[in-house]
Amino acid sequence: ARPTASEFFEEWTALIKAGTGERGIFNRGGLEKQVPARRWEKIKGKPDVGVNPCVTGETLVYTADGRGHVRIDSLAKEGKDVPVFCLDSKGVLIVRYMRNPRVTGTMKDVFRITLDDGSTIDATENHKFRLRSGEYKKVGELKHGDSLHVLTKYEASIKDIFPEANSRSQDYWWVNNGLKKNIAEHRAIAGFHHNTDIPKGYVVHHKDRKAQNNHPSNLEIMSKEVHDALHANLMRGDNNPMRIAQKKWSKEKWDVYKEKHSINNIGEANSNFSGVTHNDLKEHALTLTKKLGKRFSANDWSIYAKEHNIPQSFSKWRRDHLGGMKGLSTWAALREGVENINADPRVVRSLEKYTGEGYDCEIVGGALVINKTCEVCSNMFVTNISQRECGICSISCGVSQSWQREDVRAKTIGAIRTVHSKRKEQVARSQAQIFTDLKFDLQREPLKSEWIDRCTLIGISSEISRESSPLRNYNELKDLAEMVNHKVMSVTYVGKRTVYNGTVDEHHNFFVGGFFSHTRSGKQKIVYLNNLQCGEIYLQSKQFCNLTSIVVRPKDTMKDLKRKIRLATILGTYQATLTNFKYLSKEWKRNCEDEQLLGISITGYYDNKIVRDDKNLDILREETVVVNKKYAKRLNVNQSTSITCVKPHGNSGSWLRYAPVVCTILYSQGSYKCYRSTFEVCREPARTDKT
Repeated sequence: ARPTASEFFEEWTALIKAGTGERGIFNRGGLEKQVPARRWEKIKGKPDVGVNPCVTGETLVYTADGRGHVRIDSLAKEGKDVPVFCLDSKGVLIVRYMRNPRVTGTMKDVFRITLDDGSTIDATENHKFRLRSGEYKKVGELKHGDSLHVLTKYEASIKDIFPEANSRSQDYWWVNNGLKKNIAEHRAIAGFHHNTDIPKGYVVHHKDRKAQNNHPSNLEIMSKEVHDALHANLMRGDNNPMRIAQKKWSKEKWDVYKEKHSINNIGEANSNFSGVTHNDLKEHALTLTKKLGKRFSANDWSIYAKEHNIPQSFSKWRRDHLGGMKGLSTWAALREGVENINADPRVVRSLEKYTGEGYDCEIVGGALVINKTCEVCSNMFVTNISQRECGICSISCGVSQSWQREDVRAKTIGAIRTVHSKRKEQVARSQAQIFTDLKFDLQREPLKSEWIDRCTLIGISSEISRESSPLRNYNELKDLAEMVNHKVMSVTYVGKRTVYNGTVDEHHNFFVGGFFSHTRSGKQKIVYLNNLQCGEIYLQSKQFCNLTSIVVRPKDTMKDLKRKIRLATILGTYQATLTNFKYLSKEWKRNCEDEQLLGISITGYYDNKIVRDDKNLDILREETVVVNKKYAKRLNVNQSTSITCVKPHGNSGSWLRYAPVVCTILYSQGSYKCYRSTFEVCREPARTDKT
């Protein structure tokens, strides 16, 4: 059925935002039997020609719709596009749609890959799986000991992932892509389905408060503030912890709670406040100075303070306001006139003034100086009154102080941490890989001493317990090693089966497996392997195919279809001459010019029964061969070795129904003509000025 206008534009908008190509289907079969004889002569014997076939029906696909994983034959029966986890070009885990999960072959030879943990997966010989190195390798080429890339999904609370967090959360699903960093599955799913990158400071809320229900309809993106307020609202009324405590706590427990809070809030809401103000201390200082007739010492003050029940020592808050014990005693001595009798009265008045303001002042050589402690290096230095607000002793300390600026510090520290984090990540991966390699070689879990010896031999740090180390202990190393890779034990033939696949937007890979086990803490763990989807056109490595389509209308006759096929062939033949690939290697140009591949396809099969007749399709195919041969000669290029295909039309059939006229300029017999995208000739006159 045709989509509605709103369905079409919604789909089209999603494609634009995702930056993906069109959807596709796959025409599977024997290579020699499918391609024309003229093409077989070109490509036979070349090892890099072919496509990537498929997996068997019971294979579990890691979906991003909250179901976890689903058998691929079940997805094919559902007949719907499904979001799946895949890797982008940088190996980063993302979500994309798998289009048209489907049967791609029956009675195909199938091989079983057995991994080092006993897990198995079945696929055709040419199906490709990702190695830990990042390259993809065919099943038939896998060898004993090859390391396959794995994705690990496991249960853990926030406290398990972030030990420093003060959280008692439920167990969420976390995903690890072979690195030390973990990804929250619900954030990845929510970000994809809401078509947004979730910014820092935002959280994904589970509406039903079940942490493992990651169905998109159960996930809501909100700021942390809103999320905290939401949970606060959920704790009001009868859900309030204090109201619950009133019902459940004993009288003794309540008495202890009340007494604790009563003690902590005595006096000026601060149990440590003495009740003595700064002015009170100054008055006591003057009294003590009069009594002694000199400036008092710290010991003098201690004895006096003990007798009068006032603070015997000063906090930083007191020191900042009074200048410390020395500053207070100096100020009092000046006020009482027991020091600096012979100094200039103006200097003495300044000494009294600034000492009273909390500065550590003294008269040296008849001048007033201020003693200060450097805010950077903590060394003592002397300055004058005009520089009294300066807290830095030297230029070098001034430079160091710039690091105290929040913006500068945050930026610099962030850059340093990024570098160290990448280094730690690399070391951790190397350490984990050494562990898995050694475990495979020994066929048992290696001792720590054996692992250290192997690290030393290879030249990788074996330190895992220091604060600067990437891992905290040997058990953490074991956990990470399980997320690094699986080793291939064997590949064996298991017979002929029906096989399946799907087309994944943009990056054309997805995760399969669903191998179940447990973490060391006894929680669930599921492992997946990354594999490439099937191909659509048989191509050499470094080769393009030039795709065109005709749109079948309900009232088209064979005459109409032949005219459309001729125009599509002319356009494709011209397009195949455009081989000036400036940023690609010469092999691309050579391969494309050698075969001049076309891919002329038909869309709208069910609008007209004419094209559902094999005889008519044969006629149309022969027409493409004749037209291509004629125009290849005119353009002085090779005849195409293969011309027709089932193009991955996707939504283009719908687009052509709704789209405005799109014109393409074709060169034909010395003049330019304009054709609609549907290959219906426009009524505009032919252009001969070649502009």
